Amino acid sequence: MNKKIMVVLMCLSTIILLTSCSNDFNNVPKDKVTISNEKQDIKNNTYFGSWKISKVAGYSPIYVDTDESANIGKKASYSAQLARLDDTEIKNPIYTEKKYSKSKFFEEYRTHLSDIGIDDEEIRIIEIEDWSGPGGGLIIKNEQALILLWNGIYYELNKE
Repeated sequence: MNKKIMVVLMCLSTIILLTSCSNDFNNVPKDKVTISNEKQDIKNNTYFGSWKISKVAGYSPIYVDTDESANIGKKASYSAQLARLDDTEIKNPIYTEKKYSKSKFFEEYRTHLSDIGIDDEEIRIIEIEDWSGPGGGLIIKNEQALILLWNGIYYELNKE
């Protein structure tokens, strides 16, 4: 009897742990962040342009144990007409910007900004509406670097 209870408790704990560390940028409660749906202006959108995954920036507490080096070198591009990462693309993307304080980011993603190479007090995350898969949520590190979360691994993209 005790073994059955222990197995059930372990299963419940695992389920709670896995669901609390989602890698989907779109599941963040809207009252936790500042959201901007401003019109897309190429001059102000530092994330518009061509990008290349250059390195692993860090890991979330739960990640898929894969060969992360297989994603190094993959290319991405973001514009008002097209968003693309490797073979995945969406035409006429709609971008939404969210601003997170470093404490709110940790609360949602269980990762310190400093663990992924960001020392700012606040960050911007750009989400692409109707995008499924990696590349639809971009953390702006600076004008020359973005961070994306893919299967629990944070990758840094550099502007080409």
